[in-house]
Amino acid sequence: MLLQARISSAQVAAGADGSALRRQAEALQTWVANHPTDAVVWTALGQVWARLEQPLRAVRAEAEGRYAMGDLTGARAAAHRSPRPR
Repeated sequence: MLLQARISSAQVAAGADGSALRRQAEALQTWVANHPTDAVVWTALGQVWARLEQPLRAVRAEAEGRYAMGDLTGARAAAHRSPRPR
C-alpha cells in the first residue's frame, strides 16, 4: 500500500493523472481509520494530501503521525502550522 502510494505520487509529479493518487489517499485514509496508531501511514497520507494540494488534510495527517509516534510537542506544532490562504 505504501509503495503504491509512492509510485502514484511519482506519477503525478511526472504529469500523470492524479486519480491514482486520489485512490491511494482513500486507501490510506481507510487504513488509518482502522489503525490510528500507524505513524508511518499517517506520514505517508500527509505527503499524499500535500501532493493533491489538500494542505489542511496534509497538516492534520502530519499531526496525527506525530501523535502516533508519541511526539505530543511535535503533534501540537504540526497542528498549529495551518496553511495560509492564497
